[in-house]
Amino acid sequence: MLVSADKFLQLPVMSLQTGAQLAVTDAAVIDPRTLKIVAYKLIGQHLTRLDSSYLMVEDIRETGSMGFIVDSQDVIVTSGDVIHLQKIIDYNFYLEGMRVIDTRRQRLGKVHSYTIESGGFVIQQLSVQRPLIKSFTTTSMLIHRSQIVKISDSEVTVRNSHEEERATPVLTSARAAIGDNPFRKGSPADPS
Repeated sequence: MLVSADKFLQLPVMSLQTGAQLAVTDAAVIDPRTLKIVAYKLIGQHLTRLDSSYLMVEDIRETGSMGFIVDSQDVIVTSGDVIHLQKIIDYNFYLEGMRVIDTRRQRLGKVHSYTIESGGFVIQQLSVQRPLIKSFTTTSMLIHRSQIVKISDSEVTVRNSHEEERATPVLTSARAAIGDNPFRKGSPADPS
């Protein structure tokens, strides 16, 4: 199910063991190489390390109306506890506010928000706010992850819509369409 990423911010983290709230999510930690949320930075007065406490997404047992449900406080880690987490934090990657351009270097806008697939925390769509002049026709646009060509520190490059049209094969005749249809082979309408 696709969910707005904002739904998982300022969300309580609840312990299944004690039934108490452990913390609140503050920010998503995104791996720019895969566009996947790998952890959430946590805030809260019950945390042992107030400045660097994280919840890895694989430790989330369930997402419910009460928030993220985890087994116990033992799943909350610091950035130094998980080696690959520290590497991703060092990227200092924030998707919101990034410039979006197409492969022809035309500016499409800035990332306003994004939607994720709630089961795997993979970013599926970017919501791009259009520049002022282009916003007279459309205020925002959705970009699917399959359209993304490259991500750098400052911008997201997406496939140009004209390139997609050229890449789509065009059938020259109706006969070619019938000949390529496996369900029509051997039918009386097919002369071969």
